[in-house]
Amino acid sequence: MGDSISTTDYGALVPGEIYWQLIQSWNNITDMAVSAQSGTTVHLTVGTAYEISHPGFVDSTRLAALGANGQPGFTLTFGATNDFKGVRAIASIGSPADTSLSSFYGALKCYFLSLWQAYPKAKHFYITPIYRADSGFPIYNSANSLYLYQIVDTIKMIAKDYGIIVIDAYQDSGITYLNMSTANNTPAVSYSTDSLHPINTGHLKMAKLINNQLLKHF
Repeated sequence: MGDSISTTDYGALVPGEIYWQLIQSWNNITDMAVSAQSGTTVHLTVGTAYEISHPGFVDSTRLAALGANGQPGFTLTFGATNDFKGVRAIASIGSPADTSLSSFYGALKCYFLSLWQAYPKAKHFYITPIYRADSGFPIYNSANSLYLYQIVDTIKMIAKDYGIIVIDAYQDSGITYLNMSTANNTPAVSYSTDSLHPINTGHLKMAKLINNQLLKHF
């Protein structure tokens, strides 16, 4: 499950070299179902035109699709950068007690539970959002008074309760604010052409981290 970073829509990407395609190739995986759509979030905004065309991860249709492809050995989820900033960024992060699907806390708990209900025998991995250099440094969204690290920390905290294995691409991928930034061509070689979506070199960095973490658990 993913957003635009898991699609082939941005960065003039070389076919077959998206992070999940590399993982599929390296491990000779013959059957991989992918649900990735640009602009989507984990949380839900019910009844809006944008929600209809860009259903969140906890949209009933997307949740119902979980389990439509048998019982996989593992699942990968890579999302929440749009919960932080974008057309449907969350108004506030919420609190650990929240159960509303419009709250990041509540939506994340619902999504994690739905994964286990759909795929009880699978191992579930959540990849944290990577740095984005389109929001200033440090990475802050003044519209909702959130830093991106707060989204990352929330994912880690809630994942512990549901046995979700977190792959910390924010901290451990080698992708940073500086090498995602295209401003003044600094650094000279960037992992992004728009300061948000990684190009193939960025996808390779992510794929190596994710693959190493997968191999640790299988």
